[in-house]
Amino acid sequence: MWVLGNENVYGVGNNSGQEPEAFYALADRAAQLIHQLDPSRPVALANGDVLHLDVIKEKAPHIDVLGANVYRGEQGFGRSFFQDVREQLDKPVLVTEYGAPAFAENYTPKEAEAYQAMYLANNWEDLEAHMAGRGVGNALGGVLFEFIDEWWKANGDLPLKIQREKAEWYAPKSALYKNLQPGNHDIVPQFGGPFLDGWSYEEWFGIVSQGDGQGSPFARILRPAYDRMKKIWNGK
Repeated sequence: MWVLGNENVYGVGNNSGQEPEAFYALADRAAQLIHQLDPSRPVALANGDVLHLDVIKEKAPHIDVLGANVYRGEQGFGRSFFQDVREQLDKPVLVTEYGAPAFAENYTPKEAEAYQAMYLANNWEDLEAHMAGRGVGNALGGVLFEFIDEWWKANGDLPLKIQREKAEWYAPKSALYKNLQPGNHDIVPQFGGPFLDGWSYEEWFGIVSQGDGQGSPFARILRPAYDRMKKIWNGK
């Protein structure tokens, strides 16, 4: 399968958020070209949740599969997610990202990692509930985000709006945001989300960690989520 883009319509580093019609038209042209060059594989689009389904229907009819990065919480995606895609696009859907961080402020590592394992298992259960012959019946599966932590990823301060709205919470953390380093496993959030403490920690989404960074950079330490998903996918 070919997958085009990655959350482009959020407008990070591009203007697709301001001009979604132009973006989806471009994606449709790419899909048509791919169909000509490689007719054996379907073409998907990695969308941001269900943003602009109406525009996708109008501007990108040659997209075969709706891919969507979806973070809706520990309960899963909700029947409405699959139903919206069915009613507005009538195409199969692949969740191209789902996951949860293994860190949360004011929780122990054991608590945060247990939450991550539960979150991922529940999300997968919801996907299975809407595969062919079940539920809405249009889910193809999902891509777990992610295999290993990305220590480099926290690379910027919070938006000024959030700094102002949460000034008391932000004040003691401001110095940390000013000194983010790719070699540190940073524990400051990048944005809010439906997670254990209400924040998303982009450096902590791995089901595998690299430990405390004092040993080999090739260290791979399995978290409970790894074992939980392994058992699920092996039918145990």
